Amino acid sequence: MMITRKKLRRLINERIKPFIPNVPDDEDISALEKLEKIDDLARSQNFRSSADSMAQTYGFPEDRSYSDDLAAYDDVPNEPARAADRERKAMEIIDIYDGELFGFDLHKHVYTAMNNRHPDDFDDFLRELAEDAYDFVRELRARRGNPFHRGMSAGVGVPKISDEQAVDIIHHVLKRESQLI
Repeated sequence: MMITRKKLRRLINERIKPFIPNVPDDEDISALEKLEKIDDLARSQNFRSSADSMAQTYGFPEDRSYSDDLAAYDDVPNEPARAADRERKAMEIIDIYDGELFGFDLHKHVYTAMNNRHPDDFDDFLRELAEDAYDFVRELRARRGNPFHRGMSAGVGVPKISDEQAVDIIHHVLKRESQLI
């Protein structure tokens, strides 16, 4: 899998604490203390714009939000729980699809496809199966939108996922599960 420049930048920004480069020391307050105060403001819902202005004053890029970058950095520890929620939701979607269309015999369908296809074609088959499962459950829950957004751990700044990301997660689970057959 190739990582895009945008995704790499996001990963770097989320894993490395945002840095404000030119915060000077003063007689009464050190640069470190100023940074801590700016961080406190950035984490406060009412003072985020003040923190962004201060950060930009001291050299933080004007095309970015220091408070948003800090929130993404602070949120990194929550990612494993969200990933587990997404995998659980993918399994629920697969189970609903399996029960409704295959009478809980989807594993037989996958096994037959695995034995009758080239490995590259089998991966394409799993991708199509993931798309079908997602579309089926989405249609089943038509009024509720993206099935991944229901029943997930939510919090401030928890990113919603796109339909394509949802299919990717289901595809990943199907690939993992097919290796167990």
